[in-house]
Amino acid sequence: YELMQAPKNTPTLLFPCGHTFCIECLEAHCQKNHRRTCPYCREKIQSQAPNVLLQQLIDGFAEKKKACAKQISKAPVVPEPEPEENKALAALDNCPAGSRQNVEEYRREWKMLSMRWRIYENETGDCEREIAQLRARKDSSKLVRKHLSSELADAQHRLALVQQEIEL
Repeated sequence: YELMQAPKNTPTLLFPCGHTFCIECLEAHCQKNHRRTCPYCREKIQSQAPNVLLQQLIDGFAEKKKACAKQISKAPVVPEPEPEENKALAALDNCPAGSRQNVEEYRREWKMLSMRWRIYENETGDCEREIAQLRARKDSSKLVRKHLSSELADAQHRLALVQQEIEL
């Protein structure tokens, strides 16, 4: 995938459906299908305009990506793998001579999988914190509901007493 950056891949907002597509992809879709419909929902395109807000977000992302790439290229030190990774990577060095051609590929895959594992661990922690917050909100809601139920019962009791007084 390419970033939707102007002028070639300007993000284009479709009316009335509101979907956004790269202008080049949209034009290719319309030419291929011989009609001007949204590639996603197939609604007829009445009008289109550049999606300026999305373009600004993409441009900001692209600038940050370039800045990060410059910082990474300047950084001479590659961080050492964690101890458990070192053991696994060292085991790859002991492969038979015929397997040496695959060692670097395995090494890259191991690093990628290790990174994914850390990301999933972080996401798990985030989810667990969110679950704890939701449980606390649920418990709080139960207390409020219980309190409101008791107030409702009290109000109904007082209403019954007032009705009895009126009848007398």
